[in-house]
Amino acid sequence: MLSLSRWSPRRLLLAWIAYWFVALIVALGPATIAALPVIADEHGHGSINASFGNGGFSLNVLRGSTTVWHGEASLMAIAFWFAVPPLALWVAWVWRRARAGASMSTGDVAASTRPR
Repeated sequence: MLSLSRWSPRRLLLAWIAYWFVALIVALGPATIAALPVIADEHGHGSINASFGNGGFSLNVLRGSTTVWHGEASLMAIAFWFAVPPLALWVAWVWRRARAGASMSTGDVAASTRPR
């Protein structure tokens, strides 16, 4: 089941989707947890600011005048985490399938050349 050479393209796509889902939870989970009390504050003593500029993306969660959570990431870092791990999984998948196909064809040739 976990052998990459036996994965279908559908399973590879599902692995990518699962990776992106977990990456979003890891990246935005702490911000969401920090933002929930600010959102639920009846008196409106807080703010959530998101911005995009030269440095990349930035997110601030403020409760009153106190910063509860701050995070920032460059566009290059976001692109890296979005694209490189799924690309590496795809390369490993193609390589394992090619090796499995080569070993099967080599095994078939060896079996067909044996005397009967």
